[in-house]
Amino acid sequence: MSDAVRDLGCEPVVVGGLALAYWSDSTFLTADIDVVMPRPAELSQRLEALGFQRHGREWVLDPHGISFEAPSERLEPGDRPERARLPSGRQLLVLSAEDLLLWRLREWVHWGAVSGFRQAAHLLVTDVVDPARLDRRADDEGLTLALATLRSLSSLIEAGQSLQEWELVEAARRIERESYGQEHDTP
Repeated sequence: MSDAVRDLGCEPVVVGGLALAYWSDSTFLTADIDVVMPRPAELSQRLEALGFQRHGREWVLDPHGISFEAPSERLEPGDRPERARLPSGRQLLVLSAEDLLLWRLREWVHWGAVSGFRQAAHLLVTDVVDPARLDRRADDEGLTLALATLRSLSSLIEAGQSLQEWELVEAARRIERESYGQEHDTP
């Protein structure tokens, strides 16, 4: 796809589930392709030429069920894409493992999405995450408490303790309450 839109000045950055599949060595799989990229008028024609059909905000490649969505035109400030080389030799941009972990951490804390916790915890224990950059980015994003809690709960799980889904949701609520209170307690 990158090749099909390169002359339009677009270089998609893979985010979401496909980025997770990349960083987790395909431990997590998805048929949804989320990218951040500009959306020039010609983009629709290019996607149609590749066989995609528009369904609401998504483009779907039938009969494979692969869907493509560009939820945003640019990354958030501080987010960093990294160039990835595929086995085919092609290259593409993928959201950094640290920034992806923080995206999943936000899903857990703000929406109570246990899948966000699981995915962030999985990335946390891989060797693709730079702990120093992760700490800096978490601090920049106001996610220091969330990251500390993720680390603590991940340690419990690694030690063999089983955590129930409700416990993870309650932990997310506590983080949000404490973080919200800290932001508004300034004299």
